Amino acid sequence: MTKSILSARGRFVIYNLLIVGAILAIYGGLVYHPFHTFDDPGYVTDNYYVQNGLTFEGCAWAFRSVDVANWHPLTWLSHMTDVEVFGPNPAGHYLTNILLHVASSLLLFWLVWRVGGNEQMGFVVALIWAVHPANVECVAWIAERKSLLATVFMLAGMISYHRYCQGGSRCYYLLSIVAHLLASMAKPIAVLFPVALVLIESFSAFRDGVSPTEGLRRSWRTELSKARGWLLIIFREKTPFIAISGYLAILTFIAQDEGGATAFTYSSRFLWRCGNALEALWWYTAKSFSMSESSLLYVLEPLDGLVVFLGGLLVLLMVLCAIACFREKRVVSIGLAWYLLMFLPTIGIVQVGSQRMADRYLGWPLIGLICVVCYGVTMAFRCCNSRVLPVIALGAWAIGLGWQTRALCVDWEDDLRLSRNAIFVGGYSPAMLNNCAVLEVQRHDFQTARRYLAAKADRGSPSLNIAIIDLDEKKYKDAIAEARRISRDKKDRLMAAGVAGQAFDRLNMPYEARRAYMTAIDWLPTERSYKLSVERLRFILPGLAAAAAAREEDLIAGKEPDIRWRTKGRMELSR
Repeated sequence: MTKSILSARGRFVIYNLLIVGAILAIYGGLVYHPFHTFDDPGYVTDNYYVQNGLTFEGCAWAFRSVDVANWHPLTWLSHMTDVEVFGPNPAGHYLTNILLHVASSLLLFWLVWRVGGNEQMGFVVALIWAVHPANVECVAWIAERKSLLATVFMLAGMISYHRYCQGGSRCYYLLSIVAHLLASMAKPIAVLFPVALVLIESFSAFRDGVSPTEGLRRSWRTELSKARGWLLIIFREKTPFIAISGYLAILTFIAQDEGGATAFTYSSRFLWRCGNALEALWWYTAKSFSMSESSLLYVLEPLDGLVVFLGGLLVLLMVLCAIACFREKRVVSIGLAWYLLMFLPTIGIVQVGSQRMADRYLGWPLIGLICVVCYGVTMAFRCCNSRVLPVIALGAWAIGLGWQTRALCVDWEDDLRLSRNAIFVGGYSPAMLNNCAVLEVQRHDFQTARRYLAAKADRGSPSLNIAIIDLDEKKYKDAIAEARRISRDKKDRLMAAGVAGQAFDRLNMPYEARRAYMTAIDWLPTERSYKLSVERLRFILPGLAAAAAAREEDLIAGKEPDIRWRTKGRMELSR
């Protein structure tokens, strides 16, 4: 008996070490990557509260903030903690992402093993999921910390709830509620946590190979004597989770509606969004088996009728297969149900943002499909009475996925390469074109930057970066004229005022520069993450005031009698 226990523990340790080693081998190089210019500034580098680390003011802001169209205080606290511990060094932030991915992979191994009762199957599922390219964006992008946090706490909550269902104490039930709360404070994807619990509980009840009726009678015999119908039992134990998910769903919709993320939902037809969801599901399923290329943003395009038909056919086949396999092959039924249901918040029925799909949305639903594939491969080779062939097949798949993941991580080394690849794979996105222009300006390649901005303007998105390029090329008057034109757009007038202030400052016009910066402060919502910009502007203003006073003294003394650069009245950029 002792030998058997030690052997089982040894296998468990080896499986865990293999998963950790695979993740470190693939993602270890991320610690040398810089911050990215897309979304990272809003989350970390240009966020006043995050840059100050863990403070009382920052913690209070984290719980009341709906910046970036989401309410996720735990995510903000995580970024603040990284700044407090690692400072401005991005290596520490990436290390946290890697460790969170390690934790979620090990928790998945534990969950599949305990729920399915098969240690080897749990290891294979966790290893394939850990090295899958669908997780690259979440690990290699600091702004996607929220996905990693939510995954860790949801998996931990499911393990606690499963332990409670297996006869554990009430503490496990309370721990699962706490885990759900923490996951909800990390990312809205936790809204489907109760659905995941029902799927896990269903599989656990029928795992012994008995019929559904017998499984219900065995698992809930005591409860059936107290209540009529197992639906009432499920609802009673899931009430706290349903309440948390309902509140999270309402809060998330309000936050995203305030941030303008749901604007496309109002402007597009429901049938069109359903067609786009079927098309996205088809591509998600194809990417589940191989993902050699990826994009930060997939542009919305006209629907492809053939792909929509194939997506609808795929859903129909999965549903029929899940129903047919429910009695004898419950792994297939539960896995397919997981794969389809976990896409509901992100598939685009309620469109958030202007993207057609996102590779990072595949990570959580992918768990169910990997379980189905691993089980199917094992059953397919059982007729050959071979235990080696399934290992070879699944091992080759894992190695291929890991190789693709490592190649995609290389794209994240350089922002410009990443943005260009997003345009090539995902389409001509105005956001990616603008990002390329910003990066080219940083490299002082102004002609290339103007070409990117011209392509963006062709898609109906005029850019404030034209004024920034004029500023860097020392065309200050052109920059001021462009800033005044762009400032008519309420969304861009804050930045326009800042650009105009820089242009006036470089023209040695401190009065006008100060007025422009003061206008920017007036337009800037100081209670949000833009507060860092306010502090920077206020740092500049005293110097400008001193320069203006010195110029005034020179004029009074008659040292510069012919200079006529001063404007009459207050500068109004919003005119």
